[in-house]
Amino acid sequence: TTGFKDCDHLASTGCEINSLTDPMNCGACNNTCPTVANGMAGCTMGTCGIGMCTMGFADCDKTLSTGCETNVQTDLKNCGACGALCSVTGGTTACTKGVCAITSCMGTLKDCNGKISDGCEDDVSKDLANCGACGNACKVGMNVQAASCVASTCGIASCLTGFADCNMSAMDGCEINTQTSVSNCGKCGAACPSVMNGTGTCTSGACAIASCTGTFKDCNNMVSDGCESNITSDVNNCGACGNKCASGQGCVNSTCVVVDPCVNYGGTKVTISANAKVCNTPATWGGWQASLIPSPWQVCTLSQWQVYAPMGSPQSYGLGTLWINNNSCGTGSHHEIYVGYPMNQQTCYDGSACCNGDGTANEFVVCQP
Repeated sequence: TTGFKDCDHLASTGCEINSLTDPMNCGACNNTCPTVANGMAGCTMGTCGIGMCTMGFADCDKTLSTGCETNVQTDLKNCGACGALCSVTGGTTACTKGVCAITSCMGTLKDCNGKISDGCEDDVSKDLANCGACGNACKVGMNVQAASCVASTCGIASCLTGFADCNMSAMDGCEINTQTSVSNCGKCGAACPSVMNGTGTCTSGACAIASCTGTFKDCNNMVSDGCESNITSDVNNCGACGNKCASGQGCVNSTCVVVDPCVNYGGTKVTISANAKVCNTPATWGGWQASLIPSPWQVCTLSQWQVYAPMGSPQSYGLGTLWINNNSCGTGSHHEIYVGYPMNQQTCYDGSACCNGDGTANEFVVCQP
């Protein structure tokens, strides 16, 4: 019968050999198929081939002479089966017991989903869900609009409107309300200045005055000079901001009145002119309190005295030595108008002969423009 052979030449056994499948008589009697490396020979349709490979090996080059040449347990190009390439994006692999696995990833890349098909798919230097390590998700903290992952560290990308991360720590989120913080008003580090004669605040991100002390008021609406006006004595804001006293009036106890400029210093002793008066109470230099001299009066300056200085001497007015505000005498002394000199003589009010120690009690002259 086709494919069978009488190889023992015995009529009793007939055509006992199937030469289509017998590796000892493959295609013809006594045609023995060669030994197969890592496997067993086989005969198919009368042609020698590889019948079976030892477990873990395979015939990937389809060449009989090389046998089952490939170890599919460890071969990266044929891992588990011929042609099964073991390689990944962004990393290195190993074939172990016929299974491809990732052994390492490059740089900041990691295999966070455990799938070899997409390799080292995650860059943990910038992934919010896996920041610095797989599974380390960056959490949105207090008043944080959006988190960030930079250089494998969780941080804050943006804060909710009106808030800021001033301590640069993601742990407590955007911890500062820049709308109300006097230390960080409007932005980090923008501290509101202390308010003269009052208390400061931060409102809607801008420094403002919360309250004024006593009779002081903020009449010019400027934070920089605080509560600048004492409405008990300010002729421009007498009793209330904007209430300006008429010419020739002063502000006393929040009321506009025609006043004696020396009312708080024993009254006027002598009126030298409409613009210059001598107060009745002697004082050491600076012993008077300027705030108690009703505006626009003030202790006469040198420039004022040069305009208002009259003829005669203090003695002719029944006065003693007088103070004027000219401090060119040096430390510890100021200019006086000496009793023995004519008051309009420059040597009297601006010469070294009329410098007197600040501790001397003299009458003083007040002037108004």
